[in-house]
Amino acid sequence: MHLVEVFLPAEHRHGDAPVAAALRADPALVARLALDDGLRGTDMRRLLLLDTETTGLAGGTGMLAFLVGLGWFDEGRLRLEQLFLRRPGEEGPMLSRLAEALTRS
Repeated sequence: MHLVEVFLPAEHRHGDAPVAAALRADPALVARLALDDGLRGTDMRRLLLLDTETTGLAGGTGMLAFLVGLGWFDEGRLRLEQLFLRRPGEEGPMLSRLAEALTRS
């Protein structure tokens, strides 16, 4: 597995919005937008953003997540990690890194 890691400072802008604005998002509004009332009490500092790219959505054999993107706030910065499979068979390290990110406190 290949890991790419980037840190974006709080003042970094994505379009017109500073990255740190996500920390000030109203959890009640996020819950409404996501159509998930369970997000009302979310602490934005503890969010884990997750994105995957796969070889297909049809299911069955041959489907593979070849890229997992992770993002979270770390000391006010947005930390981004991209986990790339260089070849099939490297899923173990990718899943281990994902498990670490999911269980961080």
